[in-house]
Amino acid sequence: MALVINNVKPVIPGEAVRDGAVLVDGGKIAGVGGAEMKIPAGAEVIDGEGGYLAPGFVDLHCHGGAGYDLTSGRYDAAAEGFRTDEETRRKGPAEISRAHAKHGTTTLLLGTIAAPIGEIKASLEGLAENIGAVENGGRLEGAYCEGTFLKEQAYAGAQSEKYFREPDIALFEELNEAAGGTIRVVTVAPEYGEPAIRLIRHLSERGVVPATGHSAARYAETMAAIDAGMRLATHYSNGPIFTTFKPPGGAMEAIMEREEVVLELICDGYHINPRYVMDFLGARGLKAALITDAMPPVEAAGIKGFVIGDKRGVMSDDGGVLRLEGTEFTLFGSILTMDRAVANVARWLAGNHPGVYTRGVFDEAPTFGEALAHAVKMATEIPAGVLGLKDRGRLEKGKLADMVLLDGELAVRKVFVGGRETAVG
Repeated sequence: MALVINNVKPVIPGEAVRDGAVLVDGGKIAGVGGAEMKIPAGAEVIDGEGGYLAPGFVDLHCHGGAGYDLTSGRYDAAAEGFRTDEETRRKGPAEISRAHAKHGTTTLLLGTIAAPIGEIKASLEGLAENIGAVENGGRLEGAYCEGTFLKEQAYAGAQSEKYFREPDIALFEELNEAAGGTIRVVTVAPEYGEPAIRLIRHLSERGVVPATGHSAARYAETMAAIDAGMRLATHYSNGPIFTTFKPPGGAMEAIMEREEVVLELICDGYHINPRYVMDFLGARGLKAALITDAMPPVEAAGIKGFVIGDKRGVMSDDGGVLRLEGTEFTLFGSILTMDRAVANVARWLAGNHPGVYTRGVFDEAPTFGEALAHAVKMATEIPAGVLGLKDRGRLEKGKLADMVLLDGELAVRKVFVGGRETAVG
């Protein structure tokens, strides 16, 4: 049966936000039109009540939710630790997907952290069993291997440096086999030199996206990694990552110079000063991918702290962010969701807030609709493009009918995966 979602404002980057409707048939978008769109006989009709209809969000970088972490398993409050039995491994990825689908995420990569190789392989095997559309959830697209191929303790952040490994093609292939061939992104520290370059080239040849972050790499090392195929900056400006005001700069400066590298940005207002976000977006012409880097407390009330690896994360007093215990500025993933990231960036752009070094992204402040379209693109079309997913990320005929309906305050009201409404609550 065809579906029409009418009385909505379709959010299509590059086009004015206006009243309209979207027609869905066979799980795909069959048409996007104005308010006058003709409703086919027998079609189901959903009244969008004047809300914004956007493509479903694509989160490239997420670790957990609903009390689960992909690598560590399910948080057990009584034990103040994580359960890692086989059933938990199988169940966890789907539960994480459901938690984030409530916030509009219809395509999700789940990330591993630095951990024993056997533990990573077990988590990837559990993920492999869940690849595809999840009942009452979104689409699990694959794995993001973040922590394994890092190097420097000073740049570890909340990762456990004792589990870092030199980049190795055979080890990657071992992990990818456990994942059923579904590893989509791998973070590699360029400061390893030739081993890093070999792995980055291999990943590119295999259709896997090489990324860098948590890196002490110097400018030349980072440029060499980009030349070899590195195309994604893991939670840019966080991690940490080496930067210097001295010429020619460090890893951060090299990445900013090369526009083929997409910046991941955690826009919760804690990880990056919004003024720096404005600088980054202005310098890159709004080309970035919004991510969550989310951890188990998302959609899991009562988790105030936990240990992953040998490091403990604790909730901030205001309940807005996780920090590495005993530190002020080292954050421990996030509790961000994609709807909040989009809302934050839309409001920052609409206010045309000045950057630290610039007067703002725009010469004149955009309308709220224009600002929202930019934010939505960074949560949909751009990350989908990073993964080469041409079948989603934009409200366009022939694309998957993965969509999120937002009200005037940008709260999620309905989520659709393949044209079917999934649970929100």
